[in-house]
Amino acid sequence: MATTRLVRPPARRYGGRRPTAAMVSMPPKPPQLGRDGAESLALHAVAVIVTDEDLLPRFLGFTGSSPDDLRRRITDPDFLGAVLDFVLENDATVHKVATAAGVSPETLLLARTKLPGGQMDWTP
Repeated sequence: MATTRLVRPPARRYGGRRPTAAMVSMPPKPPQLGRDGAESLALHAVAVIVTDEDLLPRFLGFTGSSPDDLRRRITDPDFLGAVLDFVLENDATVHKVATAAGVSPETLLLARTKLPGGQMDWTP
């Protein structure tokens, strides 16, 4: 008994050809970010905050810091975590910092998880 093999024609949306990896859009891979990269993004955020006359007073009030505290603790990972906490509180601030740093807003959230106090433990 002979078997009949059915061959499907290629999908029309790919111009009659078999789709290749270049033709099929895949979701982007999440960025790889370590602690150093997270600290660097937080420092970008500090640069944006201190050059913005509206953000700086809000930041100082949010963190309870003084300008001297900002200068003294700029390299403290806990403080940099607080910087990203402040940024993530407001969508407009997230967009402003992400644009200035040249990253996606999601990358700022990922950066926060790499600094002290930002680890998320999800349980089902």
